[in-house]
Amino acid sequence: MKNLILITGTIGVGKSNISLLLARMIEPAAYLDGDWCWQVYPKEENQMAALDSVVSVLNNYLKQDGIDNIILDWTIHDEELINTLVARLDSAPFKLHKFCLTCDEDVLRSRLVYDITAGRRDASVVADSLMKLPLFAALNCQHIQVTVENDLDVVHQIIDAMKLA
Repeated sequence: MKNLILITGTIGVGKSNISLLLARMIEPAAYLDGDWCWQVYPKEENQMAALDSVVSVLNNYLKQDGIDNIILDWTIHDEELINTLVARLDSAPFKLHKFCLTCDEDVLRSRLVYDITAGRRDASVVADSLMKLPLFAALNCQHIQVTVENDLDVVHQIIDAMKLA
């Protein structure tokens, strides 16, 4: 059975890096950045089109022979939207694994400053990310604490949790 692995958390918590590391460690795998698919403007008018795109890509990956693990990394803190997404997947059976990466505010600031200094992010994301951090606590998923330097440890925690599920 295929694994669909949802990795969520606020902006800058490490979703992309951890998802890419995970994909390389659990091959054969596909990695989809949901935030990339969600970049539609104006957002309110085009959210369903963006969701349709994510569903379509996930369904295609779930149907592919030779891809056992599909990783979706997405800054999504709405349980209803997650449930809608999963309900719209119409392909072969899969096991859903949901992980929420979290950290304290100081760690988040450090991670964001690193990304800003490296030119990967604009400084304007700091306030937004800090504001959204508490929203992820209510999600029904396995929460994993992230630090500044433990991305590989987090990947191993995810792999271990998938084996136990």
